[in-house]
Amino acid sequence: MTPDKPVLRLDAQKGINTRPGAKNAREAAFSALRRVFRDKSFLSDVLTEETEGLSPRDRAFARRISFGVLERKTALDLVIASFSSTPLKKIKPKLLIILELASYELLYTDAVSYAAVNEAVSLAKRKGYAALSGFVNAVLRAVSRKGKEYLDKLDPWERAGIPPFLKEKLILWYGEEKGLTIAEEALRERDETVVRRNRFFASEEAFLASLAAEGFTAVKTGFSADTWYVKGERPVFSTESFKKGLFCIQELGSCLAGDAVRDQAEQAGENFAIFDAASSPGGKLFHFLDLVYGRVHSATQDLKSENPQASAPALPQFTLRAVASDLTEARTNLIRENLRRMPYPGVEIRTGDAAEFLHTYKEAFDLVIADLPCSGLGTLSKNPELRLRTTEESLREIAALQQRILENICLYVKPGGTIAYSTCTLNPAENTENVHRFLAAHPEFSLVPFTENLPDPLKSAEGGKGELQLVPGDYPGEGFYIARLHKAE
Repeated sequence: MTPDKPVLRLDAQKGINTRPGAKNAREAAFSALRRVFRDKSFLSDVLTEETEGLSPRDRAFARRISFGVLERKTALDLVIASFSSTPLKKIKPKLLIILELASYELLYTDAVSYAAVNEAVSLAKRKGYAALSGFVNAVLRAVSRKGKEYLDKLDPWERAGIPPFLKEKLILWYGEEKGLTIAEEALRERDETVVRRNRFFASEEAFLASLAAEGFTAVKTGFSADTWYVKGERPVFSTESFKKGLFCIQELGSCLAGDAVRDQAEQAGENFAIFDAASSPGGKLFHFLDLVYGRVHSATQDLKSENPQASAPALPQFTLRAVASDLTEARTNLIRENLRRMPYPGVEIRTGDAAEFLHTYKEAFDLVIADLPCSGLGTLSKNPELRLRTTEESLREIAALQQRILENICLYVKPGGTIAYSTCTLNPAENTENVHRFLAAHPEFSLVPFTENLPDPLKSAEGGKGELQLVPGDYPGEGFYIARLHKAE
Protein backbone atom coordinates (compact mmCIF):
# COMPACT_ATOMS: atom_id res chain seq x y z
CA MET A 1 0.00 0.00 0.00
CA THR A 2 1.22 3.47 -0.80
CA PRO A 3 1.58 6.31 1.71
CA ASP A 4 -0.47 9.45 1.54
CA LYS A 5 0.79 12.27 -0.63
CA PRO A 6 3.69 14.14 0.94
CA VAL A 7 2.70 17.46 2.39
CA LEU A 8 2.95 20.48 0.15
CA ARG A 9 5.44 22.90 1.67
CA LEU A 10 4.14 26.44 1.51
CA ASP A 11 6.95 28.14 3.44
CA ALA A 12 4.63 30.21 5.58
CA GLN A 13 2.62 31.23 2.51
CA LYS A 14 5.65 32.79 0.83
CA GLY A 15 4.74 33.68 -2.73
CA ILE A 16 1.01 32.99 -2.32
CA ASN A 17 -0.93 36.06 -3.40
CA THR A 18 -3.14 37.43 -0.62
CA ARG A 19 -3.40 41.04 -1.79
CA PRO A 20 -6.73 42.63 -0.85
CA GLY A 21 -9.00 42.87 -3.87
CA ALA A 22 -6.88 40.51 -5.98
CA LYS A 23 -8.11 37.11 -7.08
CA ASN A 24 -5.73 34.86 -5.22
CA ALA A 25 -5.11 31.15 -5.34
CA ARG A 26 -7.72 30.29 -2.71
CA GLU A 27 -10.42 32.28 -4.46
CA ALA A 28 -9.54 30.63 -7.78
CA ALA A 29 -9.76 27.21 -6.14
CA PHE A 30 -13.11 28.18 -4.57
CA SER A 31 -14.52 29.30 -7.93
CA ALA A 32 -13.36 26.13 -9.66
CA LEU A 33 -14.86 23.87 -6.99
CA ARG A 34 -18.09 25.83 -7.06
CA ARG A 35 -18.43 25.01 -10.76
CA VAL A 36 -17.57 21.35 -10.12
CA PHE A 37 -20.29 20.94 -7.49
CA ARG A 38 -22.92 23.23 -9.02
CA ASP A 39 -22.48 22.54 -12.75
CA LYS A 40 -21.07 18.98 -12.62
CA SER A 41 -17.95 20.26 -14.40
CA PHE A 42 -14.65 18.45 -14.20
CA LEU A 43 -12.01 20.30 -12.25
CA SER A 44 -9.35 19.84 -14.92
CA ASP A 45 -11.70 21.51 -17.43
CA VAL A 46 -12.35 24.67 -15.39
CA LEU A 47 -9.18 25.19 -13.39
CA THR A 48 -7.13 26.71 -16.22
CA GLU A 49 -9.78 29.39 -16.74
CA GLU A 50 -10.15 30.13 -13.04
CA THR A 51 -6.40 30.45 -12.46
CA GLU A 52 -5.76 32.65 -15.49
CA GLY A 53 -3.50 35.58 -14.56
CA LEU A 54 -2.08 33.96 -11.44
CA SER A 55 1.63 33.37 -10.99
CA PRO A 56 2.91 29.82 -11.63
CA ARG A 57 3.26 29.33 -7.86
CA ASP A 58 -0.30 30.50 -7.20
CA ARG A 59 -1.65 28.30 -9.99
CA ALA A 60 0.13 25.27 -8.53
CA PHE A 61 -1.23 26.06 -5.07
CA ALA A 62 -4.80 26.49 -6.37
CA ARG A 63 -4.53 23.21 -8.21
CA ARG A 64 -3.21 21.33 -5.19
CA ILE A 65 -5.86 22.50 -2.74
CA SER A 66 -8.79 22.16 -5.17
CA PHE A 67 -7.77 18.65 -6.24
CA GLY A 68 -7.07 17.90 -2.58
CA VAL A 69 -10.62 18.79 -1.56
CA LEU A 70 -12.10 16.46 -4.18
CA GLU A 71 -9.71 13.65 -3.27
CA ARG A 72 -10.28 13.97 0.47
CA LYS A 73 -13.84 15.31 0.67
CA THR A 74 -15.12 12.28 2.56
CA ALA A 75 -12.48 12.71 5.27
CA LEU A 76 -12.66 16.53 5.31
CA ASP A 77 -16.42 16.54 5.78
CA LEU A 78 -16.21 14.08 8.65
CA VAL A 79 -13.63 16.28 10.38
CA ILE A 80 -15.63 19.47 9.78
CA ALA A 81 -18.84 17.84 11.02
CA SER A 82 -17.13 16.80 14.25
CA PHE A 83 -16.29 20.43 15.10
CA SER A 84 -19.33 22.20 13.67
CA SER A 85 -22.34 23.27 15.75
CA THR A 86 -24.37 23.14 12.51
CA PRO A 87 -25.12 19.79 10.85
CA LEU A 88 -23.13 19.36 7.66
CA LYS A 89 -26.25 19.21 5.47
CA LYS A 90 -27.36 22.61 6.72
CA ILE A 91 -24.09 24.40 5.99
CA LYS A 92 -24.49 26.54 2.87
CA PRO A 93 -22.72 24.97 -0.14
CA LYS A 94 -20.39 27.92 -0.75
CA LEU A 95 -19.45 28.10 2.92
CA LEU A 96 -18.76 24.35 3.00
CA ILE A 97 -16.30 24.73 0.11
CA ILE A 98 -14.48 27.46 2.01
CA LEU A 99 -14.30 25.23 5.09
CA GLU A 100 -13.09 22.27 3.03
CA LEU A 101 -10.35 24.26 1.31
CA ALA A 102 -9.03 25.65 4.58
CA SER A 103 -9.32 22.27 6.32
CA TYR A 104 -7.31 20.67 3.54
CA GLU A 105 -4.59 23.27 4.06
CA LEU A 106 -4.58 22.70 7.80
CA LEU A 107 -4.59 18.89 7.64
CA TYR A 108 -2.54 18.04 4.54
CA THR A 109 -0.06 20.86 3.99
CA ASP A 110 2.51 22.80 5.99
CA ALA A 111 0.38 25.93 5.88
CA VAL A 112 0.70 28.33 8.80
CA SER A 113 -2.53 27.85 10.75
CA TYR A 114 -3.40 31.48 11.36
CA ALA A 115 -2.87 32.34 7.68
CA ALA A 116 -5.14 29.55 6.45
CA VAL A 117 -7.86 30.45 8.98
CA ASN A 118 -7.66 34.19 8.37
CA GLU A 119 -7.78 33.77 4.59
CA ALA A 120 -10.84 31.53 4.88
CA VAL A 121 -12.61 34.07 7.08
CA SER A 122 -11.74 36.83 4.61
CA LEU A 123 -13.00 34.74 1.67
CA ALA A 124 -16.26 34.01 3.51
CA LYS A 125 -16.82 37.75 3.98
CA ARG A 126 -16.12 38.46 0.30
CA LYS A 127 -18.65 35.83 -0.69
CA GLY A 128 -21.40 37.45 1.38
CA TYR A 129 -21.11 35.49 4.63
CA ALA A 130 -19.80 38.17 6.96
CA ALA A 131 -22.44 37.24 9.52
CA LEU A 132 -21.06 33.69 9.59
CA SER A 133 -17.39 34.61 9.72
CA GLY A 134 -17.30 33.82 13.44
CA PHE A 135 -18.63 30.33 12.71
CA VAL A 136 -15.94 29.79 10.05
CA ASN A 137 -13.26 31.02 12.44
CA ALA A 138 -14.42 28.76 15.28
CA VAL A 139 -14.67 25.60 13.17
CA LEU A 140 -11.28 26.09 11.54
CA ARG A 141 -9.49 26.90 14.77
CA ALA A 142 -10.87 23.64 16.16
CA VAL A 143 -9.72 21.81 13.03
CA SER A 144 -6.29 23.41 13.45
CA ARG A 145 -5.99 22.24 17.05
CA LYS A 146 -7.58 18.78 16.94
CA GLY A 147 -8.26 17.90 13.30
CA LYS A 148 -5.24 15.67 12.73
CA GLU A 149 -6.00 13.73 15.89
CA TYR A 150 -9.57 13.16 14.66
CA LEU A 151 -8.29 12.25 11.20
CA ASP A 152 -6.14 9.49 12.68
CA LYS A 153 -9.26 7.87 14.15
CA LEU A 154 -10.98 7.49 10.77
CA ASP A 155 -10.81 4.15 9.00
CA PRO A 156 -8.31 3.95 6.09
CA TRP A 157 -11.06 4.12 3.47
CA GLU A 158 -12.35 7.39 4.91
CA ARG A 159 -8.82 8.77 5.12
CA ALA A 160 -8.37 7.84 1.46
CA GLY A 161 -11.45 9.90 0.59
CA ILE A 162 -13.57 6.97 -0.58
CA PRO A 163 -17.32 7.34 0.08
CA PRO A 164 -19.29 4.29 1.29
CA PHE A 165 -20.78 3.32 -2.09
CA LEU A 166 -17.44 3.23 -3.88
CA LYS A 167 -15.80 1.43 -0.95
CA GLU A 168 -18.46 -1.27 -1.18
CA LYS A 169 -17.86 -1.67 -4.93
CA LEU A 170 -14.07 -1.81 -4.74
CA ILE A 171 -14.23 -4.47 -2.02
CA LEU A 172 -16.80 -6.45 -4.03
CA TRP A 173 -14.65 -6.33 -7.17
CA TYR A 174 -11.15 -6.67 -5.74
CA GLY A 175 -11.35 -7.53 -2.05
CA GLU A 176 -10.51 -5.38 0.98
CA GLU A 177 -6.74 -5.23 0.64
CA LYS A 178 -6.46 -4.70 -3.11
CA GLY A 179 -9.43 -2.35 -3.15
CA LEU A 180 -7.77 -0.12 -0.55
CA THR A 181 -4.51 -0.21 -2.51
CA ILE A 182 -6.43 1.08 -5.55
CA ALA A 183 -7.93 3.86 -3.42
CA GLU A 184 -4.55 4.87 -2.03
CA GLU A 185 -2.84 4.68 -5.43
CA ALA A 186 -5.28 7.36 -6.61
CA LEU A 187 -3.72 9.70 -4.03
CA ARG A 188 -0.13 9.09 -5.07
CA GLU A 189 1.76 12.19 -6.14
CA ARG A 190 3.00 12.00 -9.72
CA ASP A 191 5.44 14.65 -10.87
CA GLU A 192 5.96 13.22 -14.34
CA THR A 193 3.77 12.94 -17.44
CA VAL A 194 3.52 9.85 -19.64
CA VAL A 195 4.00 10.66 -23.33
CA ARG A 196 4.19 8.51 -26.43
CA ARG A 197 6.72 9.49 -29.09
CA ASN A 198 5.32 9.72 -32.60
CA ARG A 199 7.75 7.71 -34.70
CA PHE A 200 6.36 9.13 -37.93
CA PHE A 201 7.26 12.69 -36.89
CA ALA A 202 10.42 12.23 -34.82
CA SER A 203 13.34 9.89 -34.38
CA GLU A 204 14.15 9.03 -30.77
CA GLU A 205 17.23 11.24 -30.97
CA ALA A 206 15.28 14.22 -32.29
CA PHE A 207 12.53 13.71 -29.71
CA LEU A 208 14.97 13.66 -26.80
CA ALA A 209 17.04 16.56 -28.13
CA SER A 210 13.98 18.72 -28.65
CA LEU A 211 12.68 18.10 -25.12
CA ALA A 212 16.13 18.63 -23.58
CA ALA A 213 16.46 21.96 -25.38
CA GLU A 214 13.24 23.04 -23.64
CA GLY A 215 14.45 21.94 -20.21
CA PHE A 216 12.69 18.57 -19.93
CA THR A 217 14.02 15.14 -19.04
CA ALA A 218 12.62 11.91 -20.47
CA VAL A 219 13.02 8.34 -19.19
CA LYS A 220 11.54 5.24 -20.81
CA THR A 221 8.60 3.70 -18.96
CA GLY A 222 9.61 0.15 -19.85
CA PHE A 223 5.96 -0.82 -20.32
CA SER A 224 5.15 0.22 -23.85
CA ALA A 225 7.45 0.99 -26.76
CA ASP A 226 8.03 4.70 -27.37
CA THR A 227 6.48 5.72 -24.03
CA TRP A 228 8.37 8.00 -21.67
CA TYR A 229 8.10 9.68 -18.29
CA VAL A 230 8.71 13.37 -18.95
CA LYS A 231 9.46 15.96 -16.25
CA GLY A 232 9.96 19.70 -16.38
CA GLU A 233 9.16 22.98 -14.65
CA ARG A 234 6.06 23.64 -16.76
CA PRO A 235 3.31 21.57 -18.38
CA VAL A 236 4.68 19.44 -21.20
CA PHE A 237 1.76 20.43 -23.45
CA SER A 238 3.16 23.98 -23.50
CA THR A 239 6.34 22.89 -25.28
CA GLU A 240 7.18 23.46 -28.93
CA SER A 241 7.97 19.74 -29.10
CA PHE A 242 4.32 18.98 -28.32
CA LYS A 243 3.00 21.61 -30.71
CA LYS A 244 5.13 20.13 -33.50
CA GLY A 245 3.54 16.73 -32.93
CA LEU A 246 6.71 14.98 -31.81
CA PHE A 247 4.70 13.21 -29.11
CA CYS A 248 1.25 12.94 -27.62
CA ILE A 249 0.25 12.79 -23.97
CA GLN A 250 -1.26 9.36 -23.38
CA GLU A 251 -1.75 7.17 -20.33
CA LEU A 252 0.13 3.87 -20.13
CA GLY A 253 -3.06 1.81 -20.21
CA SER A 254 -4.19 3.58 -23.35
CA CYS A 255 -0.83 2.91 -25.00
CA LEU A 256 -1.04 -0.76 -24.05
CA ALA A 257 -4.46 -0.90 -25.72
CA GLY A 258 -2.71 0.15 -28.92
CA ASP A 259 0.00 -2.43 -28.33
CA ALA A 260 -2.69 -5.14 -28.19
CA VAL A 261 -3.10 -4.81 -31.97
CA ARG A 262 0.50 -3.90 -32.75
CA ASP A 263 0.93 -7.00 -34.92
CA GLN A 264 -1.94 -5.86 -37.12
CA ALA A 265 -0.28 -2.49 -37.60
CA GLU A 266 2.89 -4.26 -38.63
CA GLN A 267 0.99 -6.14 -41.35
CA ALA A 268 -1.44 -3.44 -42.53
CA GLY A 269 -1.34 -2.45 -46.19
CA GLU A 270 -3.03 0.17 -48.31
CA ASN A 271 -6.42 -1.59 -48.36
CA PHE A 272 -6.62 -1.65 -44.56
CA ALA A 273 -9.51 0.36 -43.06
CA ILE A 274 -10.05 1.48 -39.45
CA PHE A 275 -13.13 2.83 -37.69
CA ASP A 276 -12.67 4.51 -34.30
CA ALA A 277 -16.14 4.55 -32.72
CA ALA A 278 -15.60 7.00 -29.84
CA SER A 279 -12.38 8.55 -30.97
CA SER A 280 -11.96 11.90 -29.23
CA PRO A 281 -9.27 13.10 -28.77
CA GLY A 282 -7.91 10.44 -31.15
CA GLY A 283 -5.04 8.94 -29.16
CA LYS A 284 -5.61 5.25 -29.93
CA LEU A 285 -6.29 5.83 -33.62
CA PHE A 286 -3.20 8.01 -33.95
CA HIS A 287 -1.18 5.38 -32.09
CA PHE A 288 -2.21 2.71 -34.62
CA LEU A 289 -1.49 5.04 -37.54
CA ASP A 290 1.89 5.87 -36.08
CA LEU A 291 2.71 2.17 -35.81
CA VAL A 292 1.80 1.76 -39.49
CA TYR A 293 3.35 4.89 -40.93
CA GLY A 294 6.34 4.73 -38.60
CA ARG A 295 7.01 1.30 -40.09
CA VAL A 296 6.81 2.24 -43.74
CA HIS A 297 8.36 5.69 -43.46
CA SER A 298 11.87 6.18 -42.09
CA ALA A 299 11.74 7.94 -38.74
CA THR A 300 15.48 8.63 -38.59
CA GLN A 301 14.87 12.24 -39.56
CA ASP A 302 12.66 14.74 -37.87
CA LEU A 303 11.75 16.85 -40.87
CA LYS A 304 9.71 19.28 -38.82
CA SER A 305 12.67 20.02 -36.54
CA GLU A 306 15.41 20.06 -39.17
CA ASN A 307 13.37 22.01 -41.70
CA PRO A 308 11.03 24.51 -40.00
CA GLN A 309 9.42 25.22 -43.37
CA ALA A 310 8.20 21.65 -43.68
CA SER A 311 4.59 21.24 -42.57
CA ALA A 312 4.85 17.45 -42.28
CA PRO A 313 7.15 14.55 -43.09
CA ALA A 314 7.14 13.12 -46.57
CA LEU A 315 4.05 11.09 -47.32
CA PRO A 316 4.27 7.36 -46.58
CA GLN A 317 4.34 4.76 -49.31
CA PHE A 318 0.58 4.21 -48.95
CA THR A 319 -2.40 5.66 -47.11
CA LEU A 320 -4.89 3.77 -45.00
CA ARG A 321 -8.53 4.68 -44.63
CA ALA A 322 -9.20 5.81 -41.07
CA VAL A 323 -12.55 7.13 -39.81
CA ALA A 324 -12.49 8.98 -36.49
CA SER A 325 -16.02 9.33 -35.10
CA ASP A 326 -17.54 10.86 -32.00
CA LEU A 327 -20.91 12.03 -30.76
CA THR A 328 -20.62 15.84 -30.76
CA GLU A 329 -18.92 18.57 -32.75
CA ALA A 330 -17.09 19.67 -29.61
CA ARG A 331 -15.51 16.23 -29.33
CA THR A 332 -14.64 15.87 -33.01
CA ASN A 333 -13.07 19.34 -32.86
CA LEU A 334 -10.57 17.89 -30.37
CA ILE A 335 -9.66 15.27 -32.97
CA ARG A 336 -9.23 17.99 -35.60
CA GLU A 337 -7.00 19.94 -33.26
CA ASN A 338 -4.77 16.92 -32.71
CA LEU A 339 -4.78 16.08 -36.41
CA ARG A 340 -3.46 19.56 -37.20
CA ARG A 341 -0.63 18.91 -34.79
CA MET A 342 -0.07 15.34 -36.01
CA PRO A 343 -1.16 15.35 -39.67
CA TYR A 344 -1.41 11.63 -40.37
CA PRO A 345 -2.74 11.07 -43.89
CA GLY A 346 -6.01 9.34 -44.69
CA VAL A 347 -8.05 10.42 -41.64
CA GLU A 348 -11.76 11.22 -42.07
CA ILE A 349 -13.61 12.84 -39.17
CA ARG A 350 -17.29 12.14 -38.60
CA THR A 351 -19.73 13.48 -36.03
CA GLY A 352 -22.41 10.96 -35.10
CA ASP A 353 -23.79 8.42 -32.65
CA ALA A 354 -21.79 5.18 -32.59
CA ALA A 355 -24.96 3.30 -31.58
CA GLU A 356 -26.74 4.24 -34.84
CA PHE A 357 -26.20 1.95 -37.81
CA LEU A 358 -24.71 3.29 -41.06
CA HIS A 359 -25.32 0.94 -43.96
CA THR A 360 -22.28 2.19 -45.88
CA TYR A 361 -20.07 1.00 -43.01
CA LYS A 362 -21.39 -2.58 -43.00
CA GLU A 363 -18.41 -4.98 -43.00
CA ALA A 364 -16.21 -2.13 -44.25
CA PHE A 365 -13.43 -2.16 -41.66
CA ASP A 366 -10.53 -4.43 -40.79
CA LEU A 367 -10.20 -2.88 -37.33
CA VAL A 368 -12.84 -1.22 -35.17
CA ILE A 369 -11.42 0.63 -32.18
CA ALA A 370 -14.00 0.58 -29.39
CA ASP A 371 -12.59 2.67 -26.55
CA LEU A 372 -16.07 3.24 -25.25
CA PRO A 373 -17.61 5.76 -22.83
CA CYS A 374 -17.26 4.39 -19.31
CA SER A 375 -17.51 5.27 -15.64
CA GLY A 376 -13.82 6.23 -15.62
CA LEU A 377 -13.13 4.60 -12.26
CA GLY A 378 -9.61 3.77 -13.34
CA THR A 379 -8.84 7.49 -13.52
CA LEU A 380 -9.60 8.59 -9.95
CA SER A 381 -6.16 10.23 -9.65
CA LYS A 382 -6.89 12.75 -12.40
CA ASN A 383 -10.69 12.81 -12.14
CA PRO A 384 -11.32 12.82 -8.38
CA GLU A 385 -14.90 14.03 -8.92
CA LEU A 386 -15.83 10.50 -9.97
CA ARG A 387 -15.48 9.16 -6.45
CA LEU A 388 -18.35 11.49 -5.49
CA ARG A 389 -20.54 11.08 -8.58
CA THR A 390 -20.57 7.33 -9.15
CA THR A 391 -23.88 5.64 -8.35
CA GLU A 392 -25.47 2.26 -8.99
CA GLU A 393 -27.67 3.88 -11.61
CA SER A 394 -24.77 5.56 -13.41
CA LEU A 395 -22.85 2.27 -13.55
CA ARG A 396 -25.87 0.44 -14.93
CA GLU A 397 -26.58 3.12 -17.55
CA ILE A 398 -23.04 3.28 -18.89
CA ALA A 399 -22.78 -0.52 -19.20
CA ALA A 400 -26.06 -0.55 -21.15
CA LEU A 401 -24.75 2.18 -23.47
CA GLN A 402 -21.61 0.14 -24.15
CA GLN A 403 -23.75 -2.87 -25.04
CA ARG A 404 -25.77 -0.82 -27.53
CA ILE A 405 -22.63 0.53 -29.17
CA LEU A 406 -21.02 -2.92 -29.38
CA GLU A 407 -24.16 -4.40 -30.94
CA ASN A 408 -23.95 -1.76 -33.67
CA ILE A 409 -20.25 -1.47 -34.44
CA CYS A 410 -19.74 -5.23 -34.64
CA LEU A 411 -21.67 -4.96 -37.91
CA TYR A 412 -18.90 -2.77 -39.32
CA VAL A 413 -16.21 -5.46 -38.96
CA LYS A 414 -15.10 -7.38 -42.04
CA PRO A 415 -14.89 -11.17 -41.80
CA GLY A 416 -11.46 -11.82 -40.35
CA GLY A 417 -11.43 -8.35 -38.77
CA THR A 418 -10.91 -7.19 -35.19
CA ILE A 419 -12.62 -5.18 -32.46
CA ALA A 420 -10.12 -3.56 -30.08
CA TYR A 421 -12.29 -3.02 -26.98
CA SER A 422 -11.08 -0.92 -24.07
CA THR A 423 -12.26 1.22 -21.17
CA CYS A 424 -10.56 3.23 -18.43
CA THR A 425 -12.59 1.70 -15.63
CA LEU A 426 -12.29 -1.01 -12.98
CA ASN A 427 -15.93 -2.08 -13.07
CA PRO A 428 -16.29 -5.70 -14.30
CA ALA A 429 -19.81 -4.99 -15.58
CA GLU A 430 -18.34 -2.57 -18.11
CA ASN A 431 -15.39 -4.79 -18.91
CA THR A 432 -15.17 -8.55 -18.88
CA GLU A 433 -18.90 -9.05 -18.18
CA ASN A 434 -19.87 -6.88 -21.14
CA VAL A 435 -17.40 -8.61 -23.42
CA HIS A 436 -18.52 -12.11 -22.45
CA ARG A 437 -22.18 -11.14 -22.78
CA PHE A 438 -21.40 -9.90 -26.29
CA LEU A 439 -19.51 -13.09 -27.18
CA ALA A 440 -22.41 -15.24 -26.01
CA ALA A 441 -24.71 -13.37 -28.39
CA HIS A 442 -22.20 -13.31 -31.27
CA PRO A 443 -20.49 -16.68 -31.72
CA GLU A 444 -18.79 -15.37 -34.87
CA PHE A 445 -16.50 -13.38 -32.54
CA SER A 446 -13.89 -14.80 -30.19
CA LEU A 447 -11.16 -13.49 -27.91
CA VAL A 448 -7.65 -13.53 -29.39
CA PRO A 449 -4.55 -13.51 -27.16
CA PHE A 450 -2.17 -10.58 -27.39
CA THR A 451 0.33 -11.82 -24.81
CA GLU A 452 3.34 -11.36 -27.06
CA ASN A 453 2.50 -7.70 -27.63
CA LEU A 454 2.83 -6.93 -23.91
CA PRO A 455 5.85 -6.19 -21.71
CA ASP A 456 7.12 -9.13 -19.65
CA PRO A 457 5.57 -7.93 -16.33
CA LEU A 458 2.08 -8.08 -17.87
CA LYS A 459 2.30 -11.26 -19.94
CA SER A 460 1.13 -13.54 -17.15
CA ALA A 461 -1.79 -11.22 -16.32
CA GLU A 462 -3.11 -11.55 -19.90
CA GLY A 463 -2.13 -15.22 -19.90
CA GLY A 464 -3.41 -15.98 -23.40
CA LYS A 465 -7.00 -15.04 -22.49
CA GLY A 466 -7.35 -12.19 -24.99
CA GLU A 467 -8.33 -9.72 -22.27
CA LEU A 468 -6.46 -7.84 -19.57
CA GLN A 469 -7.59 -5.84 -16.54
CA LEU A 470 -4.92 -3.36 -15.51
CA VAL A 471 -5.16 -2.35 -11.85
CA PRO A 472 -3.34 0.55 -10.15
CA GLY A 473 -0.67 -0.83 -7.87
CA ASP A 474 -0.07 -3.86 -10.08
CA TYR A 475 1.64 -1.66 -12.68
CA PRO A 476 2.56 2.05 -12.74
CA GLY A 477 -0.50 3.30 -14.61
CA GLU A 478 -4.21 3.86 -14.12
CA GLY A 479 -7.01 1.33 -14.18
CA PHE A 480 -7.68 0.07 -17.70
CA TYR A 481 -9.31 -2.87 -19.47
CA ILE A 482 -8.33 -4.27 -22.88
CA ALA A 483 -9.90 -7.04 -24.98
CA ARG A 484 -9.16 -8.15 -28.53
CA LEU A 485 -12.07 -9.71 -30.42
CA HIS A 486 -11.68 -11.53 -33.75
CA LYS A 487 -14.47 -12.09 -36.28
CA ALA A 488 -14.41 -15.42 -38.09
CA GLU A 489 -13.78 -15.39 -41.83
